[in-house]
Amino acid sequence: LSAAPQPQKALSLAESSFRNRPYGDAAVGLAKAYLLNGRPGDARRLLERQIAQGWDTGEAFWILSLAARAS
Repeated sequence: LSAAPQPQKALSLAESSFRNRPYGDAAVGLAKAYLLNGRPGDARRLLERQIAQGWDTGEAFWILSLAARAS
């Protein structure tokens, strides 16, 4: 992931999306926003919960690996 021009805005939008759809793609988007805002631990915990619930996509594992490396 490269730095977003407005990481805080990205986080705000991702949090709103996740509140409305607390699963799957919205969770991956929120995890990406966490990473952009220097919160790899939050990204890791969120994706570990999603994977445990059955959302085991390649993208989820990719972002989880980025979060693990950044922790």
